[in-house]
Amino acid sequence: MTGHLATLCPVNEQMTRMFEAASRRTVAVRTAEGKPLARLKLLHAAAVAAAGIVMAPRLTATAVLGAMFKGLRLEVEEQVDQQPAAA
Repeated sequence: MTGHLATLCPVNEQMTRMFEAASRRTVAVRTAEGKPLARLKLLHAAAVAAAGIVMAPRLTATAVLGAMFKGLRLEVEEQVDQQPAAA
């Protein structure tokens, strides 16, 4: 049984790093002119997209096509922690 737990340790560490990296990113929906319409955390946006695909796939596909024709863009942005400079 201990051997199985030892093999799961690297997987757990990788998942932790992946979620930490995703929590620092946001998804911005922008118009063709670059004005932001919405901004969500990456994990929240992924959960909404997954729920939309599972619960209403045709509606989700129609919304995606409409967004493409309107020229909307999705941008994934990294949030950088700004630390004060040392004096």
